[in-house]
Amino acid sequence: MIYSSPTLKTGIVEDIDFGVSSNSVSYPIEDKTRNVNKGLDRVADLIQKADGDWNWDSSNQTDLPIGVTDIKQGQYDYTIDTTFLSVKGIYLKDANSDLFTELKLIDRSFILTMDTNVTGIPYGYYVDGGTIYLDCPPQADISGGLKVHFQRNVDYFTVSDTTKTAGFNPQFHELLSLYAQENYAYAKSLPNLQSLVIKIQKLEKALQESYARRNKVKNTQMKVSLDVSNYM
Repeated sequence: MIYSSPTLKTGIVEDIDFGVSSNSVSYPIEDKTRNVNKGLDRVADLIQKADGDWNWDSSNQTDLPIGVTDIKQGQYDYTIDTTFLSVKGIYLKDANSDLFTELKLIDRSFILTMDTNVTGIPYGYYVDGGTIYLDCPPQADISGGLKVHFQRNVDYFTVSDTTKTAGFNPQFHELLSLYAQENYAYAKSLPNLQSLVIKIQKLEKALQESYARRNKVKNTQMKVSLDVSNYM
């Protein structure tokens, strides 16, 4: 479902107005967009809970969820983008080749007690907020030496969007309209609030079941390996 289609009346915005008998005056586009984006956060949380280790990513994204930075000799802490949802893996490039090795997640206590004056080849990492801590200061500079595979945040709508769609299974795009309708119905004390809540609950359950089934197919039928050397 596209975000807005004033002519054909087939967008999320138009579906909201149809559901709660609102319009651009009683329910401004700014309010609709805010509530739809809150709904996107809600959907992302539901998918993550149901999706296991599938690493769901919005289909609107045009690049891979991989960040790259240079390794600096003696530097064991590296700042990363804090808009991601979670870190899925960190890979260290060999100083003498293009091969990458996945680092191991280690306990924070190790980072706090390590000798920062002794360099070496890192084998572990710890993430705290927007910072990656390696388990030892690297012994050499490595161009593009650190790759981070992350779960990024959702791709939000803006008030000017028209043909843009939500980046998850289109069978469940109606949820975004229903969430915005629910917000409006609650604010206006509309009589259809309870029916909206029930419809949302049913569709949320179906969404999670759908993504859980996809994860089950992956676990039983697919073997996936990530060759990060292809994403340099």
